[in-house]
Amino acid sequence: MRIALLSSSKRSQDIFGGFKFAAPLMPSMGILQIAAHLEKNNHHDVFVYDADLMNCLREEQILEWIGQKKPDLIGISIFTNHVDTSQKLLHRIKNEFPTLPVIGGGPHCTIDYQAAFQELPLDYVGVGEGDETMTELVEALNQQRPLDSVLGLAYKANGEIKFTGPRPLIKDLDSMPYPAYHLIKEYIPLIRPQIMGYKKKPLLLIISSRGCPHSCGFCSNHLLWGGKYRAHSAQYLVDMIEHFISQFGIKEITFFDDSFILNKKRVLAFCDLLQERKLKIYWSANINLNNVSDEVVARMRQAGCWYVSTGVESGNNDILQFIGKPLTVETATEKLQILHRNKINCRGYFILGLPKDTKETINDTIRFVLNNPLYLLHLTVYTIQKGTPWYSENEKYGTVFYEHNDGMSGTLAGNIHGLSFVGHGLSADYLLQTQNQVYKKFYLRFSQVLKMLKSISTLDDVIKMVKFFGAGFYFVVKSKLIK
Repeated sequence: MRIALLSSSKRSQDIFGGFKFAAPLMPSMGILQIAAHLEKNNHHDVFVYDADLMNCLREEQILEWIGQKKPDLIGISIFTNHVDTSQKLLHRIKNEFPTLPVIGGGPHCTIDYQAAFQELPLDYVGVGEGDETMTELVEALNQQRPLDSVLGLAYKANGEIKFTGPRPLIKDLDSMPYPAYHLIKEYIPLIRPQIMGYKKKPLLLIISSRGCPHSCGFCSNHLLWGGKYRAHSAQYLVDMIEHFISQFGIKEITFFDDSFILNKKRVLAFCDLLQERKLKIYWSANINLNNVSDEVVARMRQAGCWYVSTGVESGNNDILQFIGKPLTVETATEKLQILHRNKINCRGYFILGLPKDTKETINDTIRFVLNNPLYLLHLTVYTIQKGTPWYSENEKYGTVFYEHNDGMSGTLAGNIHGLSFVGHGLSADYLLQTQNQVYKKFYLRFSQVLKMLKSISTLDDVIKMVKFFGAGFYFVVKSKLIK
């Protein structure tokens, strides 16, 4: 069976709106992992169309690609903020190839598979981890076996939607094959996180763990992974990095899972192995500040880590407690100082306009941002997400605009008409003006400009810097024009 996998129906440039010039170019890790699992199980006619890396989402081009590959099954990742474009694309595919079955997967489908069928012309929906579900679906179709034997699958039968039941999470992640980067080999030189979030190319993304033990009110992670945390071993990760260096000449790795340093023993073993094998490679990771210590951070720095990203969310303890964030302002301040002392740059993620946020609590967040040693700032306006603990509670705390519940139209595009939530006592105009002002205050400080200039060591660094500040200028101007 020939299988075509589509990464998404939107590019990061389109999602990032006003920040499009700083948008990342990253592959769909879920699609690459599913492709690898199919190949491991002797399904070798697998093809990947990656919207970001191929940098084109014209429906005609995708239809032409499908016509060339002649697949027997299409799989596509569905994200909430892609649903509108996924609808158009899938209708075109169904019109052009009416007998070609399509399975949708990803966060949107897992959170509400019945809604996915109502919104999109899908034949099947994968619910939960898709690696084994996709492989078993292919084998069931090949062998004409009943679909009810494939756990984690929803499908239509006699006009009804049937769900085969939840699939147990994969316990041993080390049993999984490496992501199928060879299927997009020619595009690897394009891969990068957001501007200023990498040092050297070519680089690859790695997801070293799945799940998060925490349950923040604005996050749907608990539905995707059941609150369970599983991780690859340090040995597996270093073997994989060595393989990618050998195959693709990789010079940097970005760990893209939720909290790379959650398990202290694992991260220390990982650093030791990198140094034992003399693997000279830059790397960065997403972390939770609670897990930061001088011992861990010093070892990370010695092993090549130069940069981390962390979600602080708010500079007010009452808001942090309300959202379920296992962090205090005092702890965050202490841990950021540890990173700073060890010369690891940090990008901080913050959210304005959270439920219960007031102008006073937002001012606390602004003070925190400006008074702590952050290298980069990512500041968004709160967006309602399906499947979060707060989804049905938001109306208690403000005005909800469900028609804008696409994840990004207001928070990144700077569009006051695109916000999905505005809290009591606040306004869309105030939130976006504040977002603009904080960005300008943060990046135009002399100390910040000097810090970023000191990080320049190559011509590529100069180009990144120009693009970065150009993206900021574009965002500010576009925000004013939209109003």
